[in-house]
Amino acid sequence: MLQAAYLDRKTLLGGKPDAYAKLLDPEQRTFFLENLDHKDLDKNTRAWVFSFAPGTTELVGDVVKVEAKLVPEAAKDENGDPELRVNCEARFVYAVRPAGKAAPIVRVMAYAKARHQFWRDEPEGELRHWEGESEDMWAAGTVCGSPDGFHRPAFSGESGSGPVDDAYDGKAAPLKDDECGAVEEV
Repeated sequence: MLQAAYLDRKTLLGGKPDAYAKLLDPEQRTFFLENLDHKDLDKNTRAWVFSFAPGTTELVGDVVKVEAKLVPEAAKDENGDPELRVNCEARFVYAVRPAGKAAPIVRVMAYAKARHQFWRDEPEGELRHWEGESEDMWAAGTVCGSPDGFHRPAFSGESGSGPVDDAYDGKAAPLKDDECGAVEEV
């Protein structure tokens, strides 16, 4: 799920996140696709994946730096049936430049902390998966306040209003309400 949401090239460059949608439970997939790129940002599911606005951004090279921690946990659902919860915390750092231009090259960082749930409706039934609600999700090195759920790198150097972080350091400074993160230059 993390790979499809944060590393799939088509999705990153603003395309339809088919790889991600394919992995969702059918019930959740329907909701996701019905609300993908919805004009109402409260309904728009584009934020479930990381996408740059179409035609604005190129990835520099084939490397995306990833630091992630997955922690499995045996649990019971609200009916007392067993389920597996996988708590994840991940940071992705992308080197990007404006589409069709050689410079400037900037770093953009995406952070996600969420829970994925796995269960079977019956003991030998198909394994189901639910993309749980995110506990925390943010980006740094992007323009604040996306009008459509797509990320736009701060190529002009005017990114966040919050503290500047080293994109490769796992300890980002906490952001206050209405602050956006920034990352050091390449």
